[in-house]
Amino acid sequence: MIEALRRATPEDIHHVCRHMRDDDRMEWYFASGRAPEEILHDKFPAMAMVIPATGEVVGLCGVTPLDHRRLHGPRFPRAYGNIWMCGTDVLEDHSITLVRYARKWVEELSLSYYCLGNVVWAGNKTHVRWLRFMGFKFDSTPLRVNDQEFLSFRMDL
Repeated sequence: MIEALRRATPEDIHHVCRHMRDDDRMEWYFASGRAPEEILHDKFPAMAMVIPATGEVVGLCGVTPLDHRRLHGPRFPRAYGNIWMCGTDVLEDHSITLVRYARKWVEELSLSYYCLGNVVWAGNKTHVRWLRFMGFKFDSTPLRVNDQEFLSFRMDL
């Protein structure tokens, strides 16, 4: 049962990258042209999704702030958050528990932001379904990134 969300260690990142779902790995690559390992270790503060009984890390998630003042001017006191998540195949075995805790986690991760959003690779059907379930809204026009279709999503807070 996934009940814990904690700051990810380099070992957690290495574990998830080694066991990442194929669609998640492809999404990272199509979005950036780089392997997740290259990006996660350097750029993103990450949280680890952990099964407390075993200590197994089954996924990573986080919110990266974007420069909201540059995008929207000084009238926004909080930042725009670029939310992201990736998981191992084991994460799918715990989807019911993930559903139970995920809304709370998104709420905790979103406290410093006026809006959460990002893009998702249209081929990652699991992520698209998950984001819709979590209440994110999608733009009607797909984006092309590195010759792949991506969907822009957001949640105003």
